[in-house]
Amino acid sequence: MNDEIKINLNMAELQFPLTIKRDDEEMVRLAAKQVNSAINAYRQRFRTLSKEHLLVMVAFHFAKENFALKQINDTEPFIDYIQRMTEVIDEHLRSDK
Repeated sequence: MNDEIKINLNMAELQFPLTIKRDDEEMVRLAAKQVNSAINAYRQRFRTLSKEHLLVMVAFHFAKENFALKQINDTEPFIDYIQRMTEVIDEHLRSDK
């Protein structure tokens, strides 16, 4: 069974025909809705900006959100700390023998 479907998304008053996995349809449509909502919010706030400027602002907005989420989910400092503490504990246990 083919798990891909063809859909048309409308974003920024443009049509985008896409072929996507059937399981991704809801996520893709919600993402498009989020893009359109952001465009409309910026359009109301900055009425004189061109569509191109609005799109750049929306792209920046989502890039900034993505970067912030990556920083929140960055576990590397904790992993480094746990590794250092493990080394200290191991060294202490070896010295007690």
